[in-house]
Amino acid sequence: MQIATISIFRKNIKHYIDTVDKDQEPLIITRSDNVAVVVLPLALYNTVSWLDEENQRKQIVRTRLHRALKQ
Repeated sequence: MQIATISIFRKNIKHYIDTVDKDQEPLIITRSDNVAVVVLPLALYNTVSWLDEENQRKQIVRTRLHRALKQ
């Protein structure tokens, strides 16, 4: 995983986007105000997004089951 400051990222955006795509690895972009963002390849984003939705569904099922067992 690479890390770049926002200034360096702006100057070399094509390089960093190409690298994220080629390596299929996230890039962390940092700012001076302690804020950071992550650039992800779309395939990785879709995987993470799907996992989050799946975890939410599992939590709903657990909650419903717990409620049903309490009755």
